[in-house]
Amino acid sequence: MSKYKIYKEEIKSLARSNDFNTNKVARILSKQKGVTFGGALRRYCNKVVLDLSQVKEDLNERGVASSDFRHGWIKTKQGSYFIKNENVINYDEIREQFIQDVKDYAPVYPKIKYDFKESENLLLLDIADLHINKLTSVFETGEANKNIESLKQTLFNKIEVLIKRTNSFNITSIIFVGGNDVLHTDSPQNTTTAGTKQDVSMMWFDAFVEARKLYIEILERLLLIAPVHFVFTPSNHDYMSGFHLAQNIQAWFHKNNNISFDVSPAHRKYIQFGASLIGLTHGDGAKEADLPDLMKIEAKEGYYNSNYCYWYTHHIHHKDKSSYKGKQKVQLEKDYRDVKVINTGKKLHSQKNRTHVEYLRSANGTDSWHHRKGYQHSPIGIECFVHSVEGGQIGSFFE
Repeated sequence: MSKYKIYKEEIKSLARSNDFNTNKVARILSKQKGVTFGGALRRYCNKVVLDLSQVKEDLNERGVASSDFRHGWIKTKQGSYFIKNENVINYDEIREQFIQDVKDYAPVYPKIKYDFKESENLLLLDIADLHINKLTSVFETGEANKNIESLKQTLFNKIEVLIKRTNSFNITSIIFVGGNDVLHTDSPQNTTTAGTKQDVSMMWFDAFVEARKLYIEILERLLLIAPVHFVFTPSNHDYMSGFHLAQNIQAWFHKNNNISFDVSPAHRKYIQFGASLIGLTHGDGAKEADLPDLMKIEAKEGYYNSNYCYWYTHHIHHKDKSSYKGKQKVQLEKDYRDVKVINTGKKLHSQKNRTHVEYLRSANGTDSWHHRKGYQHSPIGIECFVHSVEGGQIGSFFE
């Protein structure tokens, strides 16, 4: 029995005076009675309006059940009219209603007063290319597939280690980078956004729920240290579902005054911290060599007010760090198969107007495709970086 049944007669009255417009009826009722305007209310209003109108009788005469159509035209001797079945699933409406429901029931977090620290340092924590739901077979790749609880526990343990390592830097603010293929697929058919079939270890909806729980627990832990800014970076495996996840996380924490969000679908994000300008992108879009110039154009004011410029990128699942000055490039560090090569980069003498582009390692294991291609044996884990107000990046950690 619907909780809106008590409003049935009012819905009928509103329907007659508003041309049987279900959405309009639901909105008016929501304002008058203070009930949440959403899918559940609209569906009940639609049911009442359908029973009340000539539409149901006409459908019954044609042997059409109310659940059998999405939309259509009903033509009678009296005229014709367009009808839309709001009981049919509309994923955009589900997403909006899901976000609204989370906002309505989001927990209230007490405002945290952090201890005063004389120096200001930023911690950037970036869980790159997690690919929740990726299948790894020990029989094929030599790497055992971890169930979701085991994977999450491993991540939490690594994060705790990184927190301990950076504790001495007196962290006063945190950037948490979300997205970057946090989910392995983007459809019920277990494909990426572009339609590439993937091997998976669970249902797509279970993966989404587990990713949401993971992000919430990580953010709650980080909030005990310092205020957090959540930045969403769109990616190629989960372009849509990753965006929905980020929106959901923002809704969950919308009553928390210690966390802020940038969850726009922009492919490149910029953050100014003291003398550092930080760019974030997945790495599947703009070419690496174009990133320094894009930073100059898209974050012009920040670029000219910064002594240090950094791009943190993802997508390739291994370390590759270079420094640019104009079109001149020096590779500083790169992961090869089980070997890391480091270059001092002394050829670029001036620090000013240099831009560092750094690809991060993946936080998950090797699937069948990567194994077959030989893209394997690079270190797996989580990276974080510490920036000071005046000194740029002063710490880089991997666990």
